Parts: sequence; C-alpha cells; structure tokens
Amino acid sequence: MACSKVCLTLLPALLVMVLADDQTGKCTLTVQGSDGQENYDISILSKTSGDFFTDNWVAEENARLEGQFRSNYDYYINVCNDLVGVRDSVFKNKVKAGSSMLQVEQTDDPKAREDSLKSGGTYVKAELRSIHKADLRYVMEDGDPSTTCNNSGSSENCPGRTTTILMFCADVGYGAPIFAEEVSHLNYFFVWHTCAACELSDPIRQQCGPKPIDSCGLINIDTGGLSTGAVLSITFFVLFGFYLVVGVLYNRYVVGKTGWEQMPNFEFWSSCFGYAGSGCKYVFSGGRSSGTMPVYHIQAGGLEIDDDDSDLDEDAEDQLYT
Repeated sequence: MACSKVCLTLLPALLVMVLADDQTGKCTLTVQGSDGQENYDISILSKTSGDFFTDNWVAEENARLEGQFRSNYDYYINVCNDLVGVRDSVFKNKVKAGSSMLQVEQTDDPKAREDSLKSGGTYVKAELRSIHKADLRYVMEDGDPSTTCNNSGSSENCPGRTTTILMFCADVGYGAPIFAEEVSHLNYFFVWHTCAACELSDPIRQQCGPKPIDSCGLINIDTGGLSTGAVLSITFFVLFGFYLVVGVLYNRYVVGKTGWEQMPNFEFWSSCFGYAGSGCKYVFSGGRSSGTMPVYHIQAGGLEIDDDDSDLDEDAEDQLYT
C-alpha cells in the first residue's frame, strides 16, 4: 500500500515518461534491455467469463486511500479482452463493442447510471509498452468521444477516450488497479502493482498468482496464507530444534558427555523445569505451603525465630500427661 502511494505521488513524472517511444505489443512484449532480451506477458490478468459487476477488475481510488474527497464513479477494467458479462448486464445496449474500461456513476438511479456510461478504451486498440525494466504501460484507445464534442455535430473529428495503466512488477499477487487521475476529461490514468508486470524469467512472474509468494527460504514452505504469529512460531521451533541437535552433537562427540548431560545448557534447563514444577505444586495446592513454617516467639529481648517444630511437640505431650 505504501508503494502505491509513492507511485501515485510520482504520477506527474510518470506521465512525462509515457510520452517516450518504446516497443509495443498487444498483451506480450519483447524488448532489448541492458542485460539482454526481456519478455513480458500480462494475459494472466485477463478475465474471460463471469458477471460484469463481480468478475471484472474494479479499480480502487487514490482519493479513497488518502481519505480525501473521492469521485462518484466506479471503473471496471479488463485486459487483453473486452469486459466480461457486459452483454448480459443491464448495459448491454449502451456499451461500445470491445470496451475494456468502463466508467460508471455511483447512483441508485438506473437511468442515471446508463446515461453516465463512458468507454475508456477498447482491447482491440490496446498496446503493451515498456517504460523500463519491469515497468510497463498498457494503453487502451478508441473509447467514447467527449459528449460535448459529439453534441456539437462534429463527431467524426472527436477523439476517443484513452486509458493508460502504469504497471509495476511487485510480489503482491495479481494486485488491483488504482485510479490515479483523469486528464482533460478524456484520458484516464491507473497504477497497478502486480506480479504479471515482471519479466517472464523473474521468479515472481513464474509463480504469479492471486496471492503473494511470500515464501520462507529457511524451510522452503509457502507462508503466504499464514498469520504473523504462525510464521514466528514455525521459525522459533525450527531454530530451537537446530539448537538442540547441534548442542547434543557437540556435547556427545566433542565434550564426551552422556545421558541427559548431552543436552546443551543442561543445568539451566533442569533448573527451569524445577522452578516450573514448584510453581505448579503451589498453584494446585491452593497457595498452601507443603513445608514446615518457622515459629515466632516474642520475648523481652526481641523477636526469636524457631524453625524447629520439636518444641511444639514437647508442649503438646506435657499438656497430655498433666
């Protein structure tokens, strides 16, 4: 999330960069980098079927993340294909064929929603371009023209809307597009951190999926779905087991110890277990001591402590035979 905010902050500089010439492709891209040939393929993000409202990508908003005023639009996106389910939705007769980005007003009025529909570009007129290594831009052109231009009667000369998605390689899983800015009422800019933007030979791209890789290299297991507490617990037991094995081997073959004394720091651990046992006995006894308590006698010369209960036994015998 922090990285998203940084990239959005740098958006003006990125908008300048997209003007540079580079090699293009529909959903795949091959460029000659400083380290050799680089290959990219973002088709893994493409949706092929499903419901329009739930199965297309829905962009988050920069303003929503910053806690500032947010727009009243939702942005539905697909890459390398047209929006799924659109022909089965209530918008089937209102959306331009091949649209892969659609702006929809957030309102409960069905008529107002239909009137607000704006295609931001089509996948037929889309290109994947390279900014520099592991940073791509996916540009969709030929969207709906400006309403004002259309109403002026010169629709033939009206430019269509354009959507530009700045994609950055990151171990965040598929990620999701974030709406950044609308420029001149015709150009939409989004930022998308995703594993799909990584070069094909990158391990992140090779294991690209809905969730981050987040693998634990020490024990070579996938910890992406585990909580922080579970990861810490696994790490603790692995390190503790390593400590025991190495300690036992050292004490056995180097020092020459046998039996329980082979355990590393045997005196420390035996005292710990002794203290734990004493604590358990105290708790289960209800706080009563099982030992002999000292006897206190107050005399003229001061306080005398007698920790031997033999005097109590002698007093009891005297009273019995008197």
